Amino acid sequence: MISVEILTIPEQALEQAYTENDAWQNDGMVIIDSHGQIVSSKNKGEIGNDIGQLPYVQQVMSGIEGNFRSTINGEKVSVFYYKLPNPGWHVIKVVPDSQINEPQKFLGILIVVALSICLLFGIIFSVIQNNRIIRPIKLLKREMDKVKRGNLEIKLDVQQKDEIGQLVFHFRAMGLELKDLIDKVYHSQLKEKEARLQMLSMQINPHFLYNTLESIRWVAIRHQVDSVADQLEVLSNMFRYSLTQEHQITTIEQEVEHVRNYMIILNFRFNHIYEFEVQVEEHLLQYECPHFILQPLVENSIKHGFADRIGQGFIRISIVQEAAFTRICVEDNGIGADENRIRRLLAGEESHSGYALKNIHSRLQLKYGTGFGILFSSELGIGTKVVLLLPAVLRHDSV
Repeated sequence: MISVEILTIPEQALEQAYTENDAWQNDGMVIIDSHGQIVSSKNKGEIGNDIGQLPYVQQVMSGIEGNFRSTINGEKVSVFYYKLPNPGWHVIKVVPDSQINEPQKFLGILIVVALSICLLFGIIFSVIQNNRIIRPIKLLKREMDKVKRGNLEIKLDVQQKDEIGQLVFHFRAMGLELKDLIDKVYHSQLKEKEARLQMLSMQINPHFLYNTLESIRWVAIRHQVDSVADQLEVLSNMFRYSLTQEHQITTIEQEVEHVRNYMIILNFRFNHIYEFEVQVEEHLLQYECPHFILQPLVENSIKHGFADRIGQGFIRISIVQEAAFTRICVEDNGIGADENRIRRLLAGEESHSGYALKNIHSRLQLKYGTGFGILFSSELGIGTKVVLLLPAVLRHDSV
C-alpha cells in the first residue's frame, strides 16, 4: 500500500519568510513552482498566474542562482533569483533600475548640498577673514610705509580686541611715542642752536678784545701797577675760556681753573672776604665736564648765600669718583635756602627764580639722561650743598 502525506503551508507564512529581509519593499518578489506558476506573492491577485512563458522567467528557470538585467513592459529592471532545492521552486525578485539608483541620486544630492554648504561657509569665512585679518593688515602695512617715508601721522581706526587689534594698538602707540621723542629731540636741538647763536653773537671780534686787554695789561706793567696787571691777566684768561669753547664739553681741570680765575677777581673786588677751596682727585682732572656748570653755582652761592651774611664766606668744591659717576659737590656756609622750594624748581613744578640751578640741571639731564643732574640740600643758617652727578668719562683728546 502506498501512502501519501500532504503538507499544507499557509501562503502568508511563505510571504512573511521572504519579506522580512527584503531590502526593497516593493511588490516585485514572487515564488514560482517548476511550471512557472506563481505560488506566493505580496500581490495576492497574482497567485496562480502562469508566467512561465515570459522570457526573464524562462531564464530564471534555467538557472539555480544569480541575477541579470532585463526589460519588463519597457522598464529596465534587475532580476535576482534563487532556486529552492526541494520542491524545485524559484524565488524571484524584480527591482526597477530607478529604485536601485534612488540611493545614488540621494547621495549625489547630499554631496551637492554638502559642497554648497562648504562653498557658502568658505565665502563667509573669506569675507570675515578679509574684514578682520587681511584688510587691517593691509591698512597697517600702508601706515608702516608712511612711517618709513617719515610721516608719523598714523591714522588707524581698528576696534578689534584680537591679536590684530593689539598689534595695531601697539604700533599706533609706538608711532605717537616716536613722534613725541622726535619732537623733543628737535626742540632740544633747536634750543642748542639758539644757545650757540647767542654765544656766537657775543663773540664780536675776540682777537680785538684779547689784544685790547693785553695792551691795557702791559700799560699797567709799564706803570708798575701789578695788581691791575694781574687782574687783567685773569680776566683775559676767563674771557678766552668763555669765547673759545667751540664744543659743549671741556675737562674738569679747565672748568676748575675758570672758577679759580672767577674767585680771584671776586676777592680782589670784595677785599678777599671769601675763602675758596678745591679738592679734586688727580686722575679726574682730564675727565669730561660740560663747560660753565661750576662758575654759575659758585656765583649763585655768593649772590644768595652771602648777600645778608656778615663775616667771611667759605666755598668748597670737592670732586670724587663714585663707581661710574663723577660727583662734584659745591658747598658753602651761607644763610641757606628753602630746600623744598628748590627741589620743586628742579622738578619743574616752579619756574620763578633759580634759573642757574634749573638751567644746569636741565642741561645735564638733556645730555646724559634722567639719572644725572643736581641734588640739592640746604639748612637755614648753616649752609647749602649742591651735588652734580656726571658720567665718569675720560676726555679722549686729553690722553
